[in-house]
Amino acid sequence: MLCGSSRLRSVVSVPGTIDRSFIIGEPALCTTVSSMYFLSLLLPGVQDMANTKTDAAIILKVLFMMYLLIVYKIKPFLDLRRVFCSTQREGFVTPIATMYAGCVLKRGKKKTGIIFSLIPVITKHMPEGPSLVILKEELKHFKKKTVTAASGTAAIDFDLLAGKPVTDLKTWGKHLLICFKDVTIRIHLLMFGTYRINEKKGLQPKLHLEFGKDEVNFYTCAVKQIDVKLDDVYDWSADVMNKNWDPKNAKKKLKDKEGLMVCDALLDQTIFSGVGNIIKNEVLYRIKVHPESQVAALPVKKVNELVKEAVVYAFEFLEWKKNFTLKDHWLAHTKKMCKRCKLPLTKKYTGKTKRRSFFCEHCQPLYS
Repeated sequence: MLCGSSRLRSVVSVPGTIDRSFIIGEPALCTTVSSMYFLSLLLPGVQDMANTKTDAAIILKVLFMMYLLIVYKIKPFLDLRRVFCSTQREGFVTPIATMYAGCVLKRGKKKTGIIFSLIPVITKHMPEGPSLVILKEELKHFKKKTVTAASGTAAIDFDLLAGKPVTDLKTWGKHLLICFKDVTIRIHLLMFGTYRINEKKGLQPKLHLEFGKDEVNFYTCAVKQIDVKLDDVYDWSADVMNKNWDPKNAKKKLKDKEGLMVCDALLDQTIFSGVGNIIKNEVLYRIKVHPESQVAALPVKKVNELVKEAVVYAFEFLEWKKNFTLKDHWLAHTKKMCKRCKLPLTKKYTGKTKRRSFFCEHCQPLYS
């Protein structure tokens, strides 16, 4: 953490669930406050850090930092520290990164140290298939219960839900499906979607369902009404978490998409529904395949390994996620060094999707 000035020059607080401030100056105080803040993230109740209510405050802070970068030609030193807060409310681990940006202002011969110690930045990964399975399990007690009231900002017909019992809860890849007799509500949590069971956040939900004294609220997500049979919409054999998963079908689809890079193939939800960027990186590291390899150039053995490990890792992901140990098992995703070769991993935005890939150029050969 970098600081130069010996005085505390100003503290500007921005309202939020936890008080977050710009700390400018005093190194010792900055370090103390930052340490206290870091520890506070480990305490219960910090899940509200991800509350959309505080997004405006976060954006204002980032814009102010950018203003200083442009006007005063500040050179920033960023130290992103990820904190994983287990949140029972949301049913999965919410990754929250706290950005410590130490900046040095150069004005002639003078150097004034400035530190922005507490700028929280939400760096959630888009929930992958296993996270949706956990969400479904969190909501299972609503199955067979009757909706007594339905509302929200989503563009659906809420009158169709009121007075109807939930007949089933399903998932397909990254979609949660709340099923009623004649309609299904599809929920996609996107990047910043959250939910609350028997409590509310400080903003209007996208979807609010009441079940007598119980309720569930969904925020910052995509909600869609499906009026046809789900079998007409979803290919259950493509879902890596589904009992109807068909590896032969996946191999056939891969053969039909020979012009695809393997990194894009794994993220193709019509082939590997539920696979996201974390699973992609870890699977390719396990089977020793470069993410920019062409699917058509993969040996049959590697294709078989790819299809098999996508499912194996998805279920391991599920167990680790439930135990809040997922990150402990990462071998490639966000890592710096290859555990096999003891060489630096490459980070690159690959494929048509331009998603982050982490790979070893030594032990993950490129098939082209």
